Amino acid sequence: MKKNSEFTLDHIIAADQLVKEKEYWLHQLQGELVKTHFPYDFPPSFQEGLQKNHQQMDFCFNAEIDSRLLSIANHS
Repeated sequence: MKKNSEFTLDHIIAADQLVKEKEYWLHQLQGELVKTHFPYDFPPSFQEGLQKNHQQMDFCFNAEIDSRLLSIANHS
């Protein structure tokens, strides 16, 4: 079993490590933000065409299937 002095030393070491980690990340993240651009799966013009052709389909389920689908979706 550890003594109080050992616990205190462990806390000091851990606290010092946290300070070092904080300083490291502050240094890494300083400066201007860089705006990133991720490529599209499809060009924007193609996506607009998909939205224009969007159609709605309605479904009717019986109570048992409805209940099972809700349980699969965690009632969301």
